[in-house]
Amino acid sequence: VIAILGGVLAYAAITAEADKPETVADAAVGDCFNGTPNDLDTVACSEPHQFELIAVAPAPDPAAAFPGADKVREDGGSACLMALVGYYGASADVAAADGLDLDPVAPSEAQWNAGETDTFCLARRADGAALDSSIEGQGAAG
Repeated sequence: VIAILGGVLAYAAITAEADKPETVADAAVGDCFNGTPNDLDTVACSEPHQFELIAVAPAPDPAAAFPGADKVREDGGSACLMALVGYYGASADVAAADGLDLDPVAPSEAQWNAGETDTFCLARRADGAALDSSIEGQGAAG
């Protein structure tokens, strides 16, 4: 009876983990996805998608106390802008002219205090239309 109960509990834990939404923290740089940063579906970049994770930007001082939401967004946004240049292969001005925009996903105070201090840099189309390929290196091609 104990063995059966242990097996049932293990199955329930695995099922609960499998049912947990995938978040941007589960994605890898270069992944394309639809949904929201807290509940996303990864797709092939050749399929229509809303976002592409172009970088995970570390906080300037992750050991420091939470510097405030505005400062975290500002620092993360600056890091994402720099990452976009390298990932896309052209300046931020060229990327904007090509219709791209950035959505930095910065940590909340609770996440920061839990040691999750990275900002996730998401690229998307500024007009909300779907992307249909990876943007990696596309700025250099155009």
